[in-house]
Amino acid sequence: VGASADPRELSGLAHFTEHMCFLGSEAYPEENEFKSFLSAHGGRSNASTSMSQTCYKFDVLAEHAEKVIDIFSNFFVSPLFTQSGTSREVNAVDSENSKNESNDGRRRLQILKALADPSHHYSKFSTGNAKTLPAVDSEQAGFVREALLAFHKRHYRPDNMTVVVVGPQSLDVLEEWIVPRFAKIQTRHVDDKGTGQEDMTQVEKLVNDSAGDKP
Repeated sequence: VGASADPRELSGLAHFTEHMCFLGSEAYPEENEFKSFLSAHGGRSNASTSMSQTCYKFDVLAEHAEKVIDIFSNFFVSPLFTQSGTSREVNAVDSENSKNESNDGRRRLQILKALADPSHHYSKFSTGNAKTLPAVDSEQAGFVREALLAFHKRHYRPDNMTVVVVGPQSLDVLEEWIVPRFAKIQTRHVDDKGTGQEDMTQVEKLVNDSAGDKP
């Protein structure tokens, strides 16, 4: 899933969800555990959100791969999305957007988006900033956090994801590492016809309605 599925009321939500997945899970609650482990074991990571997909990637010395896979898989099984982390990470997204404003390629992209049909998903502002994802006080941060949880629940599900792993280990070993861990991601029934919304919160309805925008 990518920024095409963002609610227009919360531009940049897909990108922000990408950021927040790195900030701890129930199994590994320390915010920097993933990146700290990679840094200590010859690894690195990155992620990107386009209009149609979100891609997470990392590499690490082969002998430490299983541990990293365990930490990584929990991004999608049980992320914390803490309210304090939400407030702080909005600033990181806002800084990223500020940096992009001086990039000619990004400027051209925003011009094209401004010229596009405003009802088309391409016109959406994909990066997000402190205005589109307000989290100045606890009430605002709570609302954005609820949106994160709703977006993750709606889109981060097995039928919507692909895992690729490459390593010197045998295929059987890699399979043993991957399958049991990623199998813990909940399979959720998604009704694209919009029925059942009477049981949804306001934020869940926003996320569910905007899901129909994606290609």
